[in-house]
Amino acid sequence: MIAMGSLAPSVSMSMAPLGVWYLAGNGTWLVFVLTIVCMLGVAICIAAFARRIVGTGSIYSYAGHVFGRPGRVFLGACLVGGWGCLLLISVPMLVLYGSPFMIAIGGPAAGGDLAQLVVTGAVMLFGCLLAIRGLAASVRVMYVVVGVSMPLAGALLIAAALNSGVDLGAQLSLQGVSVSSIARGLPLGFALLLGFEGSAALAYETRDPRRWMPRIMYGLLLAFFLVFLVGTFLQVPVFNAHAADIRAGVSPLTVLGDAAGAPWLATAASAALFVALVGGNMGIISVAARIFGTLALDGLLPRRLAYVSRRYKTPVVAIVVLATVRWAAPWAVMLASDRTPLDLYVWAGTLLSFWWVPMYAATCVGATLFLVRLENRIVPLVLAGGIVGCGVTLYTFADSLINPAAGALRLIPYLFLAMLVVLVAGMAIAGRR
Repeated sequence: MIAMGSLAPSVSMSMAPLGVWYLAGNGTWLVFVLTIVCMLGVAICIAAFARRIVGTGSIYSYAGHVFGRPGRVFLGACLVGGWGCLLLISVPMLVLYGSPFMIAIGGPAAGGDLAQLVVTGAVMLFGCLLAIRGLAASVRVMYVVVGVSMPLAGALLIAAALNSGVDLGAQLSLQGVSVSSIARGLPLGFALLLGFEGSAALAYETRDPRRWMPRIMYGLLLAFFLVFLVGTFLQVPVFNAHAADIRAGVSPLTVLGDAAGAPWLATAASAALFVALVGGNMGIISVAARIFGTLALDGLLPRRLAYVSRRYKTPVVAIVVLATVRWAAPWAVMLASDRTPLDLYVWAGTLLSFWWVPMYAATCVGATLFLVRLENRIVPLVLAGGIVGCGVTLYTFADSLINPAAGALRLIPYLFLAMLVVLVAGMAIAGRR
Protein backbone atom coordinates (compact mmCIF):
# COMPACT_ATOMS: atom_id res chain seq x y z
CA MET A 1 0.00 0.00 0.00
CA ILE A 2 2.79 2.45 0.77
CA ALA A 3 4.35 1.71 -2.62
CA MET A 4 1.06 2.47 -4.35
CA GLY A 5 0.57 5.58 -2.26
CA SER A 6 4.00 6.90 -3.15
CA LEU A 7 2.92 6.92 -6.79
CA ALA A 8 -0.43 8.51 -5.81
CA PRO A 9 -2.85 6.58 -8.10
CA SER A 10 -5.51 9.30 -8.20
CA VAL A 11 -2.87 11.89 -9.09
CA SER A 12 -1.38 9.54 -11.67
CA MET A 13 -4.74 9.08 -13.35
CA SER A 14 -5.21 12.86 -13.44
CA MET A 15 -1.71 14.14 -14.13
CA ALA A 16 0.16 11.41 -16.00
CA PRO A 17 -1.65 12.06 -19.30
CA LEU A 18 -1.08 15.81 -18.99
CA GLY A 19 2.71 15.73 -19.11
CA VAL A 20 2.89 13.18 -21.93
CA TRP A 21 0.13 14.96 -23.90
CA TYR A 22 2.23 18.13 -23.63
CA LEU A 23 4.82 16.35 -25.80
CA ALA A 24 3.00 13.58 -27.72
CA GLY A 25 -0.57 14.85 -28.21
CA ASN A 26 -2.95 12.14 -29.44
CA GLY A 27 -0.10 9.62 -29.21
CA THR A 28 -0.19 9.68 -25.41
CA TRP A 29 -1.82 6.25 -25.14
CA LEU A 30 0.82 4.70 -27.42
CA VAL A 31 3.58 6.17 -25.27
CA PHE A 32 2.10 4.39 -22.25
CA VAL A 33 1.83 1.08 -24.13
CA LEU A 34 5.50 1.24 -25.13
CA THR A 35 6.43 2.31 -21.62
CA ILE A 36 4.72 -0.65 -19.92
CA VAL A 37 6.32 -3.14 -22.33
CA CYS A 38 9.76 -1.76 -21.48
CA MET A 39 9.08 -1.59 -17.75
CA LEU A 40 7.79 -5.16 -17.59
CA GLY A 41 11.05 -6.26 -19.20
CA VAL A 42 12.98 -4.38 -16.53
CA ALA A 43 10.73 -5.76 -13.77
CA ILE A 44 11.44 -9.34 -14.86
CA CYS A 45 15.16 -8.68 -14.43
CA ILE A 46 14.72 -6.97 -11.06
CA ALA A 47 12.54 -9.85 -9.87
CA ALA A 48 15.41 -12.24 -10.62
CA PHE A 49 17.39 -10.39 -7.95
CA ALA A 50 14.50 -9.75 -5.55
CA ARG A 51 13.69 -13.48 -5.27
CA ARG A 52 17.26 -14.20 -4.16
CA ILE A 53 18.53 -11.05 -2.38
CA VAL A 54 17.01 -8.84 0.32
CA GLY A 55 18.42 -5.31 0.43
CA THR A 56 17.53 -1.69 1.19
CA GLY A 57 19.16 -0.04 -1.80
CA SER A 58 16.97 -1.56 -4.50
CA ILE A 59 18.84 -1.56 -7.84
CA TYR A 60 21.97 -0.36 -6.09
CA SER A 61 21.99 -3.38 -3.79
CA TYR A 62 21.18 -5.84 -6.57
CA ALA A 63 23.58 -4.72 -9.29
CA GLY A 64 26.40 -4.34 -6.78
CA HIS A 65 26.47 -8.14 -6.47
CA VAL A 66 27.37 -8.34 -10.16
CA PHE A 67 29.50 -5.29 -10.90
CA GLY A 68 31.28 -4.86 -7.56
CA ARG A 69 32.46 -1.56 -6.08
CA PRO A 70 32.78 0.37 -9.41
CA GLY A 71 29.23 -0.63 -10.28
CA ARG A 72 27.97 0.53 -6.89
CA VAL A 73 29.64 3.92 -7.33
CA PHE A 74 28.18 4.40 -10.80
CA LEU A 75 24.68 3.25 -9.86
CA GLY A 76 24.82 5.18 -6.59
CA ALA A 77 25.47 8.37 -8.57
CA CYS A 78 22.51 7.58 -10.82
CA LEU A 79 20.26 6.95 -7.82
CA VAL A 80 21.19 10.27 -6.22
CA GLY A 81 20.51 12.14 -9.47
CA GLY A 82 17.34 10.20 -10.22
CA TRP A 83 15.74 10.50 -6.82
CA GLY A 84 16.85 14.14 -6.70
CA CYS A 85 14.83 14.82 -9.86
CA LEU A 86 11.90 12.85 -8.47
CA LEU A 87 11.93 15.10 -5.42
CA LEU A 88 11.73 18.17 -7.69
CA ILE A 89 8.38 17.10 -9.13
CA SER A 90 6.34 17.21 -5.92
CA VAL A 91 5.97 20.99 -5.56
CA PRO A 92 4.87 21.55 -9.20
CA MET A 93 2.26 18.82 -8.78
CA LEU A 94 0.97 20.37 -5.55
CA VAL A 95 0.69 23.78 -7.19
CA LEU A 96 -0.94 22.49 -10.38
CA TYR A 97 -3.50 20.27 -8.71
CA GLY A 98 -3.92 21.93 -5.32
CA SER A 99 -4.34 25.55 -6.43
CA PRO A 100 -8.13 25.34 -7.19
CA PHE A 101 -8.69 24.03 -3.67
CA MET A 102 -6.41 26.64 -2.08
CA ILE A 103 -8.08 29.48 -4.00
CA ALA A 104 -11.55 28.20 -3.09
CA ILE A 105 -10.83 28.37 0.64
CA GLY A 106 -8.40 31.31 0.71
CA GLY A 107 -9.46 33.54 -2.17
CA PRO A 108 -7.26 34.75 -5.06
CA ALA A 109 -4.39 35.54 -2.69
CA ALA A 110 -4.08 31.80 -1.95
CA GLY A 111 -3.04 31.28 -5.55
CA GLY A 112 0.00 33.53 -5.17
CA ASP A 113 3.58 32.35 -4.81
CA LEU A 114 3.88 33.26 -1.12
CA ALA A 115 0.76 31.37 -0.06
CA GLN A 116 1.67 28.34 -2.13
CA LEU A 117 5.22 28.39 -0.80
CA VAL A 118 3.89 28.27 2.78
CA VAL A 119 1.30 25.57 2.05
CA THR A 120 3.73 23.31 0.21
CA GLY A 121 6.18 23.76 3.07
CA ALA A 122 3.52 22.61 5.52
CA VAL A 123 2.79 19.58 3.33
CA MET A 124 6.47 18.62 3.26
CA LEU A 125 6.68 18.99 7.05
CA PHE A 126 3.64 16.77 7.56
CA GLY A 127 5.00 14.12 5.19
CA CYS A 128 8.35 14.28 6.94
CA LEU A 129 6.77 13.66 10.35
CA LEU A 130 4.74 10.72 9.05
CA ALA A 131 7.79 9.19 7.37
CA ILE A 132 9.72 9.48 10.65
CA ARG A 133 6.94 7.67 12.52
CA GLY A 134 7.52 4.63 10.29
CA LEU A 135 5.59 2.34 7.96
CA ALA A 136 2.78 1.46 10.37
CA ALA A 137 1.55 5.06 10.55
CA SER A 138 2.25 5.58 6.86
CA VAL A 139 0.17 2.61 5.69
CA ARG A 140 -2.88 3.81 7.65
CA VAL A 141 -2.63 7.19 5.93
CA MET A 142 -2.31 5.49 2.53
CA TYR A 143 -5.61 3.65 2.96
CA VAL A 144 -7.37 6.95 3.67
CA VAL A 145 -5.62 8.75 0.81
CA VAL A 146 -6.47 6.17 -1.85
CA GLY A 147 -10.02 5.69 -0.58
CA VAL A 148 -10.86 9.40 -0.57
CA SER A 149 -9.08 10.67 -3.66
CA MET A 150 -9.83 8.01 -6.29
CA PRO A 151 -13.65 8.41 -6.42
CA LEU A 152 -13.56 12.21 -6.69
CA ALA A 153 -10.79 12.26 -9.30
CA GLY A 154 -12.62 9.61 -11.30
CA ALA A 155 -15.92 11.49 -11.08
CA LEU A 156 -14.35 14.69 -12.43
CA LEU A 157 -12.71 12.91 -15.38
CA ILE A 158 -15.87 11.03 -16.28
CA ALA A 159 -18.05 14.16 -16.02
CA ALA A 160 -15.66 16.17 -18.21
CA ALA A 161 -15.48 13.39 -20.79
CA LEU A 162 -19.24 12.86 -20.94
CA ASN A 163 -19.94 16.59 -21.24
CA SER A 164 -17.25 17.18 -23.88
CA GLY A 165 -17.37 13.87 -25.73
CA VAL A 166 -14.77 11.09 -25.72
CA ASP A 167 -13.03 11.35 -29.09
CA LEU A 168 -11.31 7.98 -29.31
CA GLY A 169 -11.02 8.14 -33.09
CA ALA A 170 -8.42 10.92 -33.13
CA GLN A 171 -6.39 9.14 -30.47
CA LEU A 172 -6.50 5.62 -31.89
CA SER A 173 -5.73 6.90 -35.41
CA LEU A 174 -2.81 8.92 -33.96
CA GLN A 175 -4.06 12.10 -35.61
CA GLY A 176 -1.28 14.70 -35.83
CA VAL A 177 1.25 12.34 -34.22
CA SER A 178 4.77 11.76 -35.53
CA VAL A 179 7.47 9.26 -34.60
CA SER A 180 9.54 12.09 -33.12
CA SER A 181 6.65 13.23 -30.89
CA ILE A 182 6.25 9.68 -29.56
CA ALA A 183 10.01 9.50 -28.93
CA ARG A 184 9.88 12.84 -27.05
CA GLY A 185 7.00 11.59 -24.93
CA LEU A 186 8.70 8.31 -23.99
CA PRO A 187 11.15 9.79 -21.45
CA LEU A 188 8.29 11.38 -19.54
CA GLY A 189 6.26 8.19 -19.86
CA PHE A 190 9.16 6.32 -18.29
CA ALA A 191 9.50 9.01 -15.63
CA LEU A 192 5.95 8.37 -14.44
CA LEU A 193 6.80 4.76 -13.57
CA LEU A 194 10.47 5.12 -12.71
CA GLY A 195 11.26 4.11 -9.19
CA PHE A 196 8.60 1.37 -9.08
CA GLU A 197 11.42 -0.94 -8.00
CA GLY A 198 12.01 1.42 -5.06
CA SER A 199 9.43 -0.62 -3.16
CA ALA A 200 12.19 -3.22 -2.83
CA ALA A 201 14.01 -0.73 -0.59
CA LEU A 202 11.37 -1.58 2.03
CA ALA A 203 12.26 -5.28 1.87
CA TYR A 204 13.55 -5.51 5.44
CA GLU A 205 10.25 -4.09 6.66
CA THR A 206 8.11 -6.47 4.57
CA ARG A 207 7.05 -9.95 5.59
CA ASP A 208 8.50 -12.64 3.27
CA PRO A 209 10.13 -10.11 0.89
CA ARG A 210 11.47 -12.70 -1.56
CA ARG A 211 7.92 -13.74 -2.27
CA TRP A 212 6.12 -10.40 -2.12
CA MET A 213 8.56 -7.88 -3.61
CA PRO A 214 8.29 -9.23 -7.19
CA ARG A 215 4.50 -9.43 -6.89
CA ILE A 216 4.31 -5.88 -5.62
CA MET A 217 6.38 -4.59 -8.54
CA TYR A 218 4.33 -6.40 -11.18
CA GLY A 219 1.09 -5.33 -9.50
CA LEU A 220 2.16 -1.69 -9.35
CA LEU A 221 3.13 -1.61 -13.03
CA LEU A 222 -0.07 -3.21 -14.31
CA ALA A 223 -2.33 -1.20 -12.00
CA PHE A 224 -0.82 2.11 -13.02
CA PHE A 225 -0.79 1.19 -16.70
CA LEU A 226 -4.57 0.73 -16.56
CA VAL A 227 -4.94 3.96 -14.58
CA PHE A 228 -2.85 5.85 -17.16
CA LEU A 229 -4.85 4.50 -20.11
CA VAL A 230 -8.22 5.37 -18.57
CA GLY A 231 -7.03 8.85 -17.66
CA THR A 232 -5.58 9.35 -21.14
CA PHE A 233 -8.67 8.39 -23.12
CA LEU A 234 -10.89 10.58 -20.92
CA GLN A 235 -8.68 13.68 -20.75
CA VAL A 236 -6.83 14.08 -24.04
CA PRO A 237 -9.90 15.36 -25.97
CA VAL A 238 -10.44 18.01 -23.25
CA PHE A 239 -6.76 18.99 -23.32
CA ASN A 240 -6.84 19.31 -27.10
CA ALA A 241 -9.82 21.67 -26.88
CA HIS A 242 -8.19 23.86 -24.21
CA ALA A 243 -4.53 23.56 -25.17
CA ALA A 244 -3.80 27.31 -25.03
CA ASP A 245 -5.14 27.67 -21.46
CA ILE A 246 -3.18 24.67 -20.17
CA ARG A 247 0.08 25.76 -21.78
CA ALA A 248 -0.42 29.22 -20.25
CA GLY A 249 -0.41 27.67 -16.77
CA VAL A 250 -4.13 27.29 -15.97
CA SER A 251 -4.69 24.36 -13.62
CA PRO A 252 -5.85 21.29 -15.57
CA LEU A 253 -8.45 20.68 -12.87
CA THR A 254 -9.96 24.08 -13.59
CA VAL A 255 -10.08 23.19 -17.28
CA LEU A 256 -11.67 19.81 -16.54
CA GLY A 257 -14.19 21.39 -14.16
CA ASP A 258 -15.26 23.92 -16.80
CA ALA A 259 -15.49 21.15 -19.40
CA ALA A 260 -17.67 19.14 -17.02
CA GLY A 261 -19.89 22.17 -16.39
CA ALA A 262 -19.28 21.72 -12.67
CA PRO A 263 -16.51 23.97 -11.31
CA TRP A 264 -17.42 22.83 -7.80
CA LEU A 265 -16.39 19.30 -8.75
CA ALA A 266 -12.97 20.59 -9.77
CA THR A 267 -12.61 22.15 -6.32
CA ALA A 268 -13.64 18.92 -4.60
CA ALA A 269 -11.27 16.89 -6.76
CA SER A 270 -8.49 19.39 -6.09
CA ALA A 271 -8.99 18.92 -2.33
CA ALA A 272 -8.91 15.13 -2.74
CA LEU A 273 -5.83 15.20 -4.97
CA PHE A 274 -4.15 17.59 -2.56
CA VAL A 275 -4.61 14.98 0.16
CA ALA A 276 -3.31 12.29 -2.22
CA LEU A 277 -0.21 14.33 -2.94
CA VAL A 278 0.39 14.72 0.80
CA GLY A 279 0.33 10.93 1.11
CA GLY A 280 2.44 10.43 -2.00
CA ASN A 281 4.99 12.88 -0.62
CA MET A 282 5.32 10.79 2.52
CA GLY A 283 5.70 7.55 0.56
CA ILE A 284 8.42 8.86 -1.74
CA ILE A 285 10.39 10.36 1.15
CA SER A 286 10.17 7.04 3.03
CA VAL A 287 11.63 5.10 0.09
CA ALA A 288 14.23 7.70 -0.91
CA ALA A 289 15.52 8.06 2.66
CA ARG A 290 16.24 4.34 2.91
CA ILE A 291 18.09 4.36 -0.42
CA PHE A 292 20.17 7.40 0.55
CA GLY A 293 20.83 5.81 3.94
CA THR A 294 22.19 2.69 2.23
CA LEU A 295 24.53 4.83 0.11
CA ALA A 296 25.70 6.61 3.27
CA LEU A 297 26.48 3.30 4.98
CA ASP A 298 28.68 2.42 2.01
CA GLY A 299 30.57 5.69 2.38
CA LEU A 300 29.28 7.23 -0.85
CA LEU A 301 27.27 9.93 0.95
CA PRO A 302 27.80 11.66 4.32
CA ARG A 303 27.64 9.03 7.04
CA ARG A 304 25.17 11.12 9.03
CA LEU A 305 22.42 10.32 6.51
CA ALA A 306 22.51 6.70 7.69
CA TYR A 307 21.49 7.59 11.27
CA VAL A 308 18.46 5.55 12.37
CA SER A 309 16.14 6.64 15.17
CA ARG A 310 16.26 4.28 18.13
CA ARG A 311 12.60 4.93 18.85
CA TYR A 312 11.05 4.73 15.36
CA LYS A 313 13.74 2.67 13.56
CA THR A 314 13.66 5.08 10.59
CA PRO A 315 16.48 7.09 8.91
CA VAL A 316 15.55 10.39 10.52
CA VAL A 317 18.37 12.58 9.20
CA ALA A 318 17.90 11.43 5.60
CA ILE A 319 14.15 12.03 5.85
CA VAL A 320 14.57 15.59 7.16
CA VAL A 321 17.27 16.51 4.61
CA LEU A 322 15.31 15.13 1.65
CA ALA A 323 12.05 16.78 2.74
CA THR A 324 13.83 20.15 3.02
CA VAL A 325 15.46 19.82 -0.41
CA ARG A 326 12.19 18.62 -1.91
CA TRP A 327 10.50 21.84 -0.85
CA ALA A 328 13.27 24.41 -1.37
CA ALA A 329 14.84 23.32 -4.68
CA PRO A 330 11.69 23.47 -6.89
CA TRP A 331 10.74 26.87 -5.53
CA ALA A 332 14.25 28.17 -6.14
CA VAL A 333 14.06 27.05 -9.78
CA MET A 334 10.54 28.38 -10.42
CA LEU A 335 11.10 31.75 -8.75
CA ALA A 336 14.49 32.28 -10.39
CA SER A 337 13.38 31.27 -13.89
CA ASP A 338 9.78 32.58 -13.77
CA ARG A 339 8.54 29.42 -15.50
CA THR A 340 5.24 27.61 -14.86
CA PRO A 341 4.95 24.50 -12.66
CA LEU A 342 4.08 22.52 -15.80
CA ASP A 343 7.39 23.55 -17.40
CA LEU A 344 9.35 22.37 -14.36
CA TYR A 345 7.35 19.14 -14.23
CA VAL A 346 8.22 18.34 -17.88
CA TRP A 347 11.88 19.35 -17.48
CA ALA A 348 12.43 17.39 -14.27
CA GLY A 349 10.47 14.40 -15.55
CA THR A 350 12.55 14.19 -18.73
CA LEU A 351 15.83 14.53 -16.81
CA LEU A 352 14.56 11.99 -14.30
CA SER A 353 14.11 9.34 -17.01
CA PHE A 354 17.70 9.73 -18.20
CA TRP A 355 19.06 8.94 -14.74
CA TRP A 356 17.29 5.59 -14.80
CA VAL A 357 18.51 4.62 -18.31
CA PRO A 358 21.96 3.39 -17.14
CA MET A 359 20.47 1.88 -13.98
CA TYR A 360 17.88 -0.17 -15.83
CA ALA A 361 20.34 -1.10 -18.59
CA ALA A 362 22.86 -2.29 -15.98
CA THR A 363 20.15 -4.22 -14.13
CA CYS A 364 18.97 -5.94 -17.31
CA VAL A 365 22.51 -7.02 -18.18
CA GLY A 366 23.36 -7.85 -14.58
CA ALA A 367 20.34 -10.12 -14.05
CA THR A 368 21.52 -12.60 -16.68
CA LEU A 369 25.13 -12.46 -15.46
CA PHE A 370 23.93 -12.92 -11.87
CA LEU A 371 21.96 -16.08 -12.70
CA VAL A 372 24.83 -17.50 -14.74
CA ARG A 373 27.25 -17.01 -11.83
CA LEU A 374 24.85 -18.12 -9.10
CA GLU A 375 23.00 -20.99 -10.79
CA ASN A 376 25.08 -21.60 -13.93
CA ARG A 377 22.09 -21.13 -16.23
CA ILE A 378 20.41 -18.62 -18.51
CA VAL A 379 16.71 -18.00 -17.90
CA PRO A 380 15.08 -17.21 -21.30
CA LEU A 381 12.42 -14.94 -19.77
CA VAL A 382 15.03 -12.89 -17.91
CA LEU A 383 17.19 -12.66 -21.03
CA ALA A 384 14.21 -11.53 -23.14
CA GLY A 385 13.17 -9.01 -20.50
CA GLY A 386 16.71 -7.67 -20.40
CA ILE A 387 16.86 -7.23 -24.17
CA VAL A 388 13.55 -5.37 -24.25
CA GLY A 389 14.21 -3.23 -21.17
CA CYS A 390 17.79 -2.40 -22.08
CA GLY A 391 17.04 -1.79 -25.75
CA VAL A 392 14.10 0.58 -25.32
CA THR A 393 15.67 2.65 -22.56
CA LEU A 394 18.93 3.09 -24.48
CA TYR A 395 17.02 3.99 -27.66
CA THR A 396 15.12 6.69 -25.81
CA PHE A 397 18.29 8.40 -24.66
CA ALA A 398 20.00 8.03 -28.06
CA ASP A 399 17.00 9.57 -29.82
CA SER A 400 17.10 12.60 -27.51
CA LEU A 401 20.63 13.30 -28.81
CA ILE A 402 19.95 12.51 -32.48
CA ASN A 403 16.57 14.26 -32.68
CA PRO A 404 16.67 16.92 -29.93
CA ALA A 405 13.46 18.56 -28.74
CA ALA A 406 12.84 22.28 -29.06
CA GLY A 407 13.67 24.87 -26.42
CA ALA A 408 15.19 24.03 -23.05
CA LEU A 409 14.42 20.32 -23.42
CA ARG A 410 17.20 19.95 -26.01
CA LEU A 411 19.75 20.72 -23.27
CA ILE A 412 18.49 18.07 -20.84
CA PRO A 413 20.61 15.14 -22.17
CA TYR A 414 23.80 17.20 -21.93
CA LEU A 415 22.89 18.42 -18.45
CA PHE A 416 22.44 14.80 -17.44
CA LEU A 417 25.85 13.77 -18.80
CA ALA A 418 27.59 16.66 -17.03
CA MET A 419 25.88 15.92 -13.71
CA LEU A 420 26.65 12.20 -14.06
CA VAL A 421 30.38 12.88 -14.47
CA VAL A 422 30.42 15.15 -11.41
CA LEU A 423 28.47 12.72 -9.19
CA VAL A 424 30.48 9.66 -10.22
CA ALA A 425 33.76 11.51 -9.61
CA GLY A 426 32.56 12.82 -6.24
CA MET A 427 31.35 9.41 -5.03
CA ALA A 428 34.48 7.66 -6.24
CA ILE A 429 36.60 10.09 -4.20
CA ALA A 430 34.29 9.80 -1.17
CA GLY A 431 34.38 6.02 -1.36
CA ARG A 432 38.16 5.95 -1.01
CA ARG A 433 38.20 7.86 2.26
